[in-house]
Amino acid sequence: MERRLIKRTRGLCPSCLEETDAELYEEGGRAVMDTLCPAHGRSSETADRDAEIYLRCASTRHNRPVRYGLVIPVSYACDLSCRWCYLPERGREFGADRIREMIAATPARHIVFSGGEPCLRRELPELIAHVRRAHPEKRSVLLTNGLRLADRSFAALLKDSGLDYCILSLNGFRPATHEFFNGRDLSAEKAAALRNLKALKVRTILSMTLARGVNEDELAAVVRFGLRNMDFVRQLRLRNVSDIGVHSPRERIYMSDLLRLVSSATGFTLEEMFGENAVSNRRGATVNYFVMNFFNVLRRRARTAAAPGPAFWLEAASRAGLAGALRMALEPEMPPEERTTFNLEIFSWPAAGGADLEEIRKFPIGHVSNRGEELPFWEALFGNDRERPRAAKGGEASRP
Repeated sequence: MERRLIKRTRGLCPSCLEETDAELYEEGGRAVMDTLCPAHGRSSETADRDAEIYLRCASTRHNRPVRYGLVIPVSYACDLSCRWCYLPERGREFGADRIREMIAATPARHIVFSGGEPCLRRELPELIAHVRRAHPEKRSVLLTNGLRLADRSFAALLKDSGLDYCILSLNGFRPATHEFFNGRDLSAEKAAALRNLKALKVRTILSMTLARGVNEDELAAVVRFGLRNMDFVRQLRLRNVSDIGVHSPRERIYMSDLLRLVSSATGFTLEEMFGENAVSNRRGATVNYFVMNFFNVLRRRARTAAAPGPAFWLEAASRAGLAGALRMALEPEMPPEERTTFNLEIFSWPAAGGADLEEIRKFPIGHVSNRGEELPFWEALFGNDRERPRAAKGGEASRP
């Protein structure tokens, strides 16, 4: 089969996860990454089964963007044992003073408290308050499974401490979906957490992980829920399961698959989606990250209609309900952070052998590694994985 070299780049050996030389090819319609490791030889991995879409998603930047978000794991404890966990350590946590130093040192405007489960960290309310008090230009974000937010008093404590945004894991509504991802049915806890976030008016981002053959058919329902609750839901984040951490997917979902699933769930064509992505994602577009504003796509679509104004408002009301359409009509009078912005953010988590480090390093969100280093998001997580097998063989992995 004929191969066409697309570019030479830097990649990861899938065996030892060390950085190495890599080449990206188009082969039989797929994007294929070849790596050459001095210790483990040559490997080949499909980066995406649709090379055309893969390349359309690639960054056109020549420099790294300013980092606008930093994920800080504040707890390695967790109240779940998810089969797809990407940070499964249960080791020593960063001290609160060290976390405050990270917040002060990063140029990122959004500080994402993550885990494990960050709500199990005793100092979490104080850390949220610290962002508001010491760094008023920054925003605090909670990345959580939502179990503790089912307690109204605890959710109110975080809101009163200064929480700006909550990223809540919601992989679907069926009990079987919860059981696959989390080991038990969490329907009641998730519903209670959502009710509390809505009542407290906490700006919320739904985070949905998709697994092949498990919950792709629930995507439309999650999109619909978000649109019908725009008074507090501002965004839907999608990601695929990956082999970062403890889970090895039986069949990978690539970025091209994610985009087609979104197209099917929303009724938007790929061309409509790429048209919006080109505008809204200039600063951070990569082969692993795609973002689009839902209503901007509708606005562009309406411009081609015979009556563009009515066409837009009718479709907006059919998607988001009359209350959602009314919010959009009133949004010019609202403060900027209260305006209707329903984004779809799509994260395609790469396999180690298919990771293009040049692209990963252009992603504008960082992650603190187990060593305490602020690194590009996926690079930090692969670095954690590189330490994990060493610890398993009897070596002592470095801890913060």
